[in-house]
Amino acid sequence: MINIHLAIHNPWAKENFVSLYEASKLVAKHKAVEFQVMRYALTLFEFSFRWVIRDDHAGLTFEFGLLGYSMMFKFYDCRHWDHEKKAWVVYPDD
Repeated sequence: MINIHLAIHNPWAKENFVSLYEASKLVAKHKAVEFQVMRYALTLFEFSFRWVIRDDHAGLTFEFGLLGYSMMFKFYDCRHWDHEKKAWVVYPDD
């Protein structure tokens, strides 16, 4: 896993999270993308990059926020990871 996160928040702002736009789409049998734009008053600056393999919903996440607005993009696997078997959990209807 790679996880890089830097955030500067305004401690005097009132917390008010509002999702302004959300979209998600299945792009392959087990792969999906998501995009979200949100208003979060506490955020002055935020940068986040996360890459996860061999875990539930493994994939890539990127988030950037500036002056109370943020956008997030995710490309991930919809399946869950079985740590004991070291394989994706397979359901009968998959």
